[in-house]
Amino acid sequence: MLAISLALLISIIALGCLLATVVGLPGNWVLVGCAALAAWGIDTGSIASLPWWSVAFLFIMALIGEAIEMAASALGVGKLGGAKRSAALAVVGSLVGAIVGMFVGLPIPIIGSLIASVLCGGVGACVGAVLGERWKGKDWDGSVQIGIAAFWGKLLGTVGKGLCGGVMVAVVIVLAWT
Repeated sequence: MLAISLALLISIIALGCLLATVVGLPGNWVLVGCAALAAWGIDTGSIASLPWWSVAFLFIMALIGEAIEMAASALGVGKLGGAKRSAALAVVGSLVGAIVGMFVGLPIPIIGSLIASVLCGGVGACVGAVLGERWKGKDWDGSVQIGIAAFWGKLLGTVGKGLCGGVMVAVVIVLAWT
């Protein structure tokens, strides 16, 4: 019974980490840490044990997710010559937007809040980048172009990082129950 409870707890934590990743928090890295704790602390004969190779795999997947997110973000604001201030405000705006989107949600059962979080995170990145460019003194047209690039960069980065997180969660859940 304890092994089933541990496997269930690991599964719930893994899904929570995926949700945190989509909202813009370091959920993939938290999952790597939790998996390392599980690999270290749960007896290898238990149903809920995780092998150490899986921790290495999760670490690599988390790195890939970060690389995808950074590349997409860099292509978003940096390619059009956006200021560092705009990139920083885009990050803050995306986090605020993702959290607001999580609570506002969309009228789609189960995944509505997740979709709204991703979209609102992109809108927040757009608004942050536009504000940063306007603060720098750039005209509206140039600011909006950089904002739109920040939106798409954030959206693509979040989707890529979320896909890596989804693979990580699937691996953890399968290993926790087998």
